[in-house]
Amino acid sequence: MEKLASDLQSQFACDGILDVGSITLHGNHTGRVEAFLRKRGFSVR
Repeated sequence: MEKLASDLQSQFACDGILDVGSITLHGNHTGRVEAFLRKRGFSVR
């Protein structure tokens, strides 16, 4: 999960918080994050 958080922060040039079971990114990246996660094989609702 730490690697994913780091990749997201790098991809979207933002800060974020890694908590138990969740990653919070600062800023509005909703659509872009969904596409990023789908490309990596995650299921997004």
